[in-house]
Amino acid sequence: EAKRLRNDQLKLLAKNREVLALIDGDKDELLQEVDAAERLVQNKRQEQLAEQQSLQSLSDELEVLKHESAASATALQRLQAEYEGCENEFTRKKAQLVSFQDRCDDIKRRLE
Repeated sequence: EAKRLRNDQLKLLAKNREVLALIDGDKDELLQEVDAAERLVQNKRQEQLAEQQSLQSLSDELEVLKHESAASATALQRLQAEYEGCENEFTRKKAQLVSFQDRCDDIKRRLE
């Protein structure tokens, strides 16, 4: 009876060792999967960081272009106002010239 009990215990111990070996194998596989997943997550984080930096750079460039565009628009408006002022001055002087020419013509007619 003691021998049978001992044999049963040895069989149970052997079976437990097999189960433990399977569990250890599964644990190693799981650890490898976790490591692979961690590397993948790290790579994705680095990609995301690079994309965020690129997006920030584009956003900064866009802001610079907006400011340059606004400055150009202001300068263009100033030049337009200057041009209109010159055009008005030209029209005024042209009218003065026409008036002067008319007076000269009138004087010429009177002198003849």
